[in-house]
Amino acid sequence: MVFDLGGGTLDDFTVEKAIGRGHFSVVHRAVRNSDAKRVALKKVSIFDTMDAKARERCIKEVKLLQTLPPHPCIIRFEGAFIDSNELYIVFEWAEHGDLRQVNGSEGNAHWDQYMDNHLGE
Repeated sequence: MVFDLGGGTLDDFTVEKAIGRGHFSVVHRAVRNSDAKRVALKKVSIFDTMDAKARERCIKEVKLLQTLPPHPCIIRFEGAFIDSNELYIVFEWAEHGDLRQVNGSEGNAHWDQYMDNHLGE
């Protein structure tokens, strides 16, 4: 079963290594085949491990993400789809990692560089 929420199908991506794990999900580094753009691909097990209410909440979250306008301080939502009973959410690739990594000792230098590049200071 494939259900497109504006993100394509799993065949549209080359999935690379896992970069993070949660209770219901795994995030992989991936490349979108159509434009060779690196993305973060979050795979959520919504059918095997969640009840109907939790599944509906995940779908509502995706629909909410679709409405958010782009912002330089928020990781951009790129799309989502359901393939083989898994929900996949496609996010912009964050080269320097998540906020935990950015806020680490090395992270402050990355944040300063980001602010300089985007605010012109």
